[in-house]
Amino acid sequence: MDAAKDRGFDWMVQRLRAGPPLVHRVGPLAVMNVYENWVHHEDVRRAAGSAPRPDDPGVDDILWRMTCLSGRLSVRRVKSAGIEIVDGYGRRKALSKTEPRVTVSGTTGEVALYMSGRKEAADVTVDGPPEAVALVIAARFGM
Repeated sequence: MDAAKDRGFDWMVQRLRAGPPLVHRVGPLAVMNVYENWVHHEDVRRAAGSAPRPDDPGVDDILWRMTCLSGRLSVRRVKSAGIEIVDGYGRRKALSKTEPRVTVSGTTGEVALYMSGRKEAADVTVDGPPEAVALVIAARFGM
């Protein structure tokens, strides 16, 4: 951070305008880059009081893929309940086979926020047996 600060504001603006390195523009890292930037951008938007974004099928496909992948890591923190995610397009994914199962549903972006640890900001519905819902709500998600 100090090195970037020493180069100055204009250098930083030029660097940002140039976009991410090539490795983050193509292939699997590109998908992760979109997901990470989308989630962090939502952090800023929500902190400023902005409402959830409207659906965007192209972005939502990326968010769904990454939520399904990263969600499998998150559910390991919930030992006594399974989680299934459902988005506004009707896509369903069981992230674990544990019973009882809790369903987290909402638009793709909202489910992505919830599963990335932004539970308070995410506009989702969490359904299931009360004890299992309590476990999922209390679990710490995100990386």
